[in-house]
Amino acid sequence: MIKYRKNTFISFLLFYISFQFSYSQDTLLIVGQIIDSISKKPIPYVSVLDKGGTKGVISNDNGIFQITIVFDKQDSLYFSCIGYKKYVLPVTSTINKINLTPAIYSITPIEVKSNETALEIVQKAITYFQNNYCNLPFVLDGYYREYTKENNKYGRLIEANVSFYDKGYSKYSVTNLQMQASEDFKINALKKSNENAKLYDNIGKRINNLDGLFFNNPVRYYRLPFYSKGLKELNFKIDSTTYFENEPYYSISFNSKSRSGNMIVNANDYSIMFLNVKTHSLQFLVEGDTMQIMPESYTISFRKYKNKLFVNYMKRTNGNKITDKQSNVKFQSEIYTEFMTTDIKGENAKPINKKELVDKGKDLYLQYNSFNTSYFDKGNILPPTELEKQIERDLNVKENK
Repeated sequence: MIKYRKNTFISFLLFYISFQFSYSQDTLLIVGQIIDSISKKPIPYVSVLDKGGTKGVISNDNGIFQITIVFDKQDSLYFSCIGYKKYVLPVTSTINKINLTPAIYSITPIEVKSNETALEIVQKAITYFQNNYCNLPFVLDGYYREYTKENNKYGRLIEANVSFYDKGYSKYSVTNLQMQASEDFKINALKKSNENAKLYDNIGKRINNLDGLFFNNPVRYYRLPFYSKGLKELNFKIDSTTYFENEPYYSISFNSKSRSGNMIVNANDYSIMFLNVKTHSLQFLVEGDTMQIMPESYTISFRKYKNKLFVNYMKRTNGNKITDKQSNVKFQSEIYTEFMTTDIKGENAKPINKKELVDKGKDLYLQYNSFNTSYFDKGNILPPTELEKQIERDLNVKENK
């Protein structure tokens, strides 16, 4: 039985917004921070969209966002996040502190079907993948960042403006033999640091972490917890209900011996708005040494455009560790990758020119030198946290403008 959260309280937000013109008189760069005024803590992963809903960014772990829009006196920015009331800010406003009044909802059994089990909800979400996610060709532009850490030292940092072409979500778009994402990628701008990393896959060839981020999308490729075996081995539980843009959502957790996670599922159309999957560590012997696959975390969120859901944000962390018979660490690596959608080009998009395609079997670092780096000063990016700023300084980022 679901425990309904009556009078769900959605706390105040404070938006510290700073405006500055860039590129031209018709373009406005907006940088700000989003903070919960009750806890005084920054709010990460808040969607910040233009009035058309195609262009947007999200806030980083510190609640900071950066977005460039074509300036129009009638323009507004739309701020939305699960558990918070949507807020609309006219870009002509000079107010830099905005208080939102509490939003009170009374959730009733009519809005949330209390007789459904968590497993039944997840099974319906899988059944409705074709209805809720775009199954026609589309192109998304976005910001990509990856950095590595080896033996407690940062190895390299890559930032890129990426376009990717997708033929559309389909249950049969991937086979067991396929080890690459179905999406095609194009790099529009890239900035990379000096190279201190030595990461290789098990056949001695550099891997493409951009491709790995997309290939591990659980919704796109029916990975855990969404294939039949995964459903059988996992225990699902409805933890609570919440609201997002006036619609009720289930918060569902799941776990097994090998993995755990949670998801946010629309109670009306069963679309998955948010998903986080964490795997437990795995170890085995390699020529007398112990190879440990470190716990992996994968987070993905979606946003709606023309009644279809598109990727809004993806983040993956993974790594491994090798120890000898005396448990001394011989090598340890960690990889951090993330992608944020900044522009939805819509359905029925044209494929990327073959000459511009990223080689999905080759490391981005080996394929490109830094180019168009001014984009990262003025474009729609995920602002770096203090940690990422320090990584950039430590690695002496190359900028060939």
